[in-house]
Amino acid sequence: MGQISRRRFKSLRDSGGTTVATSVAMTQLSHADLTHKIIGGFFKVHNELGHGFSEKIYRRALAIVLREMGLEATEERRIKVFFHGALIGTVWVDIVVDGRIIIEIKATKELETRDESQLLNYLACAGGGVGLLVNFGRTLSYRRFVMGNPDANLPNLTSFTDPEFPDVDTDLESIS
Repeated sequence: MGQISRRRFKSLRDSGGTTVATSVAMTQLSHADLTHKIIGGFFKVHNELGHGFSEKIYRRALAIVLREMGLEATEERRIKVFFHGALIGTVWVDIVVDGRIIIEIKATKELETRDESQLLNYLACAGGGVGLLVNFGRTLSYRRFVMGNPDANLPNLTSFTDPEFPDVDTDLESIS
């Protein structure tokens, strides 16, 4: 990733190839238009439902709104986890939008470091890309994360019907 002027950001951290920006001119970011639509959907859901529901309710509502906007919103998308080239399990991401952005949904008082780590792990398993961590708590908040090349569009997302990648549950049963 190229150099980023820190003057445009309220907060910018760079650690191990991950850049976290909490405020920047959206048009200068990868997938800016899509990110903007998702954030608009996030606010729409909150305006209609308010706070106090579970993450599952917000996930379903946000997926509906995103689909109404003409976006592809895949809920509970499974991503394979590899270690030293061996398949060791899967993780389930809340929503993948247009195969380009992972959304992790929270409904807590405030976002914590472990929430950020969870999304960063998902991005690592997906091969890098853009992720949004959204919180439907009493005070709305969201954070945008980029890992690796944001234009790579989550290259490790694979179809679980792909014969090159057998079903992970069967694979894991055979090693236990």
